[in-house]
Parts: sequence; structure tokens; C-alpha cells
Amino acid sequence: MPDKSKDLTLIELQSNDSDLTLVKRWLTEGQRPQCNEVSSKGYSLRSLWSQFGCLEVLRDVVVRRHDDRERNIVKLQAVIPMSERKQVLEYCHDTDYAGHLGTRTTREKICQSYYWPGIQSDVRAYVASCAKCYKRENAK
Repeated sequence: MPDKSKDLTLIELQSNDSDLTLVKRWLTEGQRPQCNEVSSKGYSLRSLWSQFGCLEVLRDVVVRRHDDRERNIVKLQAVIPMSERKQVLEYCHDTDYAGHLGTRTTREKICQSYYWPGIQSDVRAYVASCAKCYKRENAK
């Protein structure tokens, strides 16, 4: 995320997401809430709560530290708000850059820079619903 203009947009988008606003507050205060405070909340917030130790605020953006054991590096992934996930899926699957590749490749492209709870199932569902991929598979 070296581009500051992207950071500003992501800061705004995250601040419009109630879950990420709450997570950012937890991280800024350095205080993870008790389990019973989030147990009745939605999947996304509970998932981010469980990863509290891997999350941080970097240049006002909530990011996730991910250990890429294959490459032996630590990646910082911007946590994408719910409102922007479809756009990321489209960019990493539908565009000429992406090439309508399968679930694994699409997920790997996304995970190079981004993260959200449920990313695996979202990518799987998105690729399965792609009309262009469906036509290509059935033409074989």
C-alpha cells in the first residue's frame, strides 16, 4: 500500500464500516474486548476479534499481518470493508489483468494485498457464479 491516495480512500471506506471502526478503536486503545462482548456480534467482527494479535493500524488503515510460510515473509494485508469486497473480487478475477483464473489463483492475487473474514468462501462463490468461466468450462 505505498500509494497515499489509496490509503486515504481506504481510510474513508474503513471509517464507514461499523465493524472496522470498532476494530480500529480496539487497536488504537490496545484493548481487546472480552469474548462475551462480541459473542453475539456478526461473523466478520467475531473473526477480526479472534485475530486481534495479527491486526494493527498502519497509517490510519487497519491491516493484518500474515505469515507467508511458503515465501518466508510477513505480508501486510489491508482489511477490506464489506462494501468494497465485490469490487476487489471483480478486479482480481474479471479484468484483463486477472484473466478469469480459478478460485485458488484469484484468492492468491487478492491475498497479496488484501484480507477480509470469509475471503475463501467469497472467492469460491464469486468464481462459481462467473458466466464467462462457466461458458469456458462447458465448452471443453
